[in-house]
Amino acid sequence: SGRVFIAKQDGSIDWASFSSVFTFAPAFSSTTVLAGDYVTVDLPTPVSLNTAQLPDLYPERDVKEGEWLISGKAAAAIVPLSASGYIEESDEVLPKNRARGSVLRLESAKSEMDLTYQEKDARLDPNNLFSIQRKVLISDQLQNPMRPYLDLRLVQKIDSANLITAVEPSVFPLKFDICLDGTLEGPLEVWISGSDFEVTEEIELKQGWQHINTLVLLPRALNAQDQVYLNIGLAGDAVIYLDNVFMGRTDESPNDMSVLARNVASVAPDIPVLRLECVPIGKPGYKADFWALPEGETGYLPPQSSNNDRHNLGAVLQLSEDINASPWLVIDARAGEEEIHNLLEYLAGSPLSGYGKVRANDGVFGRWTDVFDLVYIELIDSADTLPSDRLKAQRVDWVVDQCQNSALYQEISNKLVFIDGMDYEEGGIRTNVDFHASSLHSDQILIGTLDLDLFISEWQQSLPRRTIVGSAFRPELISSLSCESLLDTDVRLADLAALSLSGLESETELVLLDVDLLDPTYYVRDNPRIALLELADLLKGASVLDRASRELPHDEKTATELWPASDVDAGVPEEYENHGLLLFSFKKEDNYLLVAVNLGEYAERFALRGLPQIESVARSSFDSKGRLIGEKLQKRNDSSFSVMPGGIVVLKLEISE
Repeated sequence: SGRVFIAKQDGSIDWASFSSVFTFAPAFSSTTVLAGDYVTVDLPTPVSLNTAQLPDLYPERDVKEGEWLISGKAAAAIVPLSASGYIEESDEVLPKNRARGSVLRLESAKSEMDLTYQEKDARLDPNNLFSIQRKVLISDQLQNPMRPYLDLRLVQKIDSANLITAVEPSVFPLKFDICLDGTLEGPLEVWISGSDFEVTEEIELKQGWQHINTLVLLPRALNAQDQVYLNIGLAGDAVIYLDNVFMGRTDESPNDMSVLARNVASVAPDIPVLRLECVPIGKPGYKADFWALPEGETGYLPPQSSNNDRHNLGAVLQLSEDINASPWLVIDARAGEEEIHNLLEYLAGSPLSGYGKVRANDGVFGRWTDVFDLVYIELIDSADTLPSDRLKAQRVDWVVDQCQNSALYQEISNKLVFIDGMDYEEGGIRTNVDFHASSLHSDQILIGTLDLDLFISEWQQSLPRRTIVGSAFRPELISSLSCESLLDTDVRLADLAALSLSGLESETELVLLDVDLLDPTYYVRDNPRIALLELADLLKGASVLDRASRELPHDEKTATELWPASDVDAGVPEEYENHGLLLFSFKKEDNYLLVAVNLGEYAERFALRGLPQIESVARSSFDSKGRLIGEKLQKRNDSSFSVMPGGIVVLKLEISE
């Protein structure tokens, strides 16, 4: 705010107060603007060019990299998004996390002056190119000529030095948002031209806004001498609006799925199964087949929801392939017959089929079912819309029937594993699928065996009664394991290990751990979850033994002694107490794997007795944050072992023959 003073010729002075109100859009989420803060305001000049209104004399210049050009007899301008008729409240096409301040409008040039043109006026020649910003004619483009049947063209010279550093120097994503107003004579043509190649993509546009996401496959890798141009051309008296045009490396965005895949593959231990709940298949709040939209475009949810962490199915399947994990798909209760059919066609259909073409557009021509040994399919009702156990079971059976009735099923039946992920209230499982899955989430502080066993017992009571398959119970899977503290304290490695290993003791064949792959501590190994995944890698193919028993030492000065009860028949266990130290036992081939977990607040020591003749003991010690703090290989089992509070010790015992 301030004052404006006017000095008149008669010597009088008038003044008036004025004030301006600035609205920040989007609003600041982490700070506020207070009186006394310094704010600068930039009022940019409009960017526009109508080639029909250029003066008679205009200079000729060479093109600059990154500069936008238009053909003669065209007009372009940066205009507000609202000029295209866009209504944000009704948007189900463009992603809500995109900047939408202004867009580029491209149309035929209109002469608003009484100008007399020569018969071959350069300003009306579609073969010429003009810089929108500099308003100059660009020198002859012999390597990038106009196509004679097109009326308008938008061109940009691309920085090839950036592209040649790509991991795949001949494969580049091309994305943009476009709005059509009017009628085109044929498809929109997008082509990439170089010194000795030209690659074209024809795109059928509909009225209004839509998002285009495709891959550009060049016939060869680029080199430093290449001059590369992006061309967008059309025929007809139509107006188009463009925004968010991107052609570049697949790894340029920090949140790009390819970057995530590379980070996980290079740093993380093997992940045998990856649950893909981030793909909205039949999920409430999403339209059918939203999972097939291009990556980044599956984030639409109703206004009342704040969760937009959703991904394209093809992107996360590529992540699964890169880290050698079997995908676990989650089909929610809103998936209908057509969506299930489309899903199977995307996974296993020919590249010439409808959703096989969608898969090819995502950059994968082969069938996903040929890539993976197993594909898990879990059926859930996340919004709890099915009111009874009977309807939940019917829903599971119906989805399985839809899959089995598909013409593709016979070829892929040995690849699909069906999982009943429903929560049943009456205690019994009514379906005959391969597995049932449930979650194991704890917000309790577990400081010993008594707390842990009580929690696991209550969790087991909440599970539906298992049915008998052959001579054994139908296996249970844990689809989600997490441990969060109500006191906002850091989750310890011991907490996660105790829960997951107790789950395996409960005749559970698979435990999936909740991991935030975007957490930077995951990649610097300062994270208990990655240490637990390394432990899981050691447990592959191991069988679970009874948890080790505890016996009071005969000498009070010696440490607590533990041993697998199944191997020793000696001693009388002490009265059951809330001990902080647990020892989980596994047998892998002819050797043993023991995991000591310390839930207590103090360091613990233990020794082993009653085992067969030991050839060697390999010890790995981890602290509560999952950091490796010690490793040792010894030939004899004549020493005790120390476990830090909240940490674990892994012992690999090699047995003498």
